[in-house]
Amino acid sequence: FNPKSKNLDLNKIPSPFSSEIIDVIKYRSWLIIETMRGCSYRCAFCEEPGRFKGLRYFSLGRIKNEFKYILDRSDYLEILDNNFNLNKRRTKEICLYLSELQKNYREKKKIAATLNYRFIDKKQINLFKRAGIVKVEIGLQTINPRAYRNLNRFPLNLEKFKKIMKLFDEDFEIIIDIILGLPGDNIRGFLKTLYFI
Repeated sequence: FNPKSKNLDLNKIPSPFSSEIIDVIKYRSWLIIETMRGCSYRCAFCEEPGRFKGLRYFSLGRIKNEFKYILDRSDYLEILDNNFNLNKRRTKEICLYLSELQKNYREKKKIAATLNYRFIDKKQINLFKRAGIVKVEIGLQTINPRAYRNLNRFPLNLEKFKKIMKLFDEDFEIIIDIILGLPGDNIRGFLKTLYFI
């Protein structure tokens, strides 16, 4: 295994796409990319806090080049950041770039992103739509208060969650992540979460 490097410059890592390690033409459906590494949260169920400390970003220049390279060759792209919309300014810049890039194609390319509901607002949803983001994944995990406390996550706000979900229209495919078998949960709590969704 490679030794851990505290200050690895992500931009020095060769692109698996433009360096043709991954054949974009061959694997055209839902190519996955990260625009950052790490997470600012310490959720008990997630491996991310153990892999990386803090947040590190690929430069916007590199991300834009990667998006163009992929979308020139594929119809689908998945942005697999833990919280793509964590940094509103960066999210806006990426979405505006993707909206401009979409103008180069006869048919709009389809993009998916993993979002944190706490940072979503109507403006952001409009940006997502213009950018071609048609599929969003949002982690709820559970609505059981006891199980949620064990997750070591940010405070659960079900009212805000419901309001945000109502902002999305039929143009979006929404995936809500929930976890079965969390410590402190039971079948009744899991079913309650399932019915809530």
